[in-house]
Amino acid sequence: MAPGVSILAATIPSTDSEDVPPGKKPSAYAIKSGTSMACPHVAGAAAFVKSAHPGWTPSMIRSALMTTGTKWSEHSILIHISWNHY
Repeated sequence: MAPGVSILAATIPSTDSEDVPPGKKPSAYAIKSGTSMACPHVAGAAAFVKSAHPGWTPSMIRSALMTTGTKWSEHSILIHISWNHY
């Protein structure tokens, strides 16, 4: 599972200055959600694992990421997930 909901990210500032009130500068950041936000996090984690284990295959890296992750609630409470679904 990758973080893909409510990610603070850089965004392209609006070039339409007509709808901006005087003295209010548009932010260069926005809260975004979706797979496009999860991808950079997973790619970075995979690159980090690959740097520590250069001989691992992509499948091994994927397995390591999927079976060792933890899930936290929006209140920073650990949610236990069992990978044994038998």
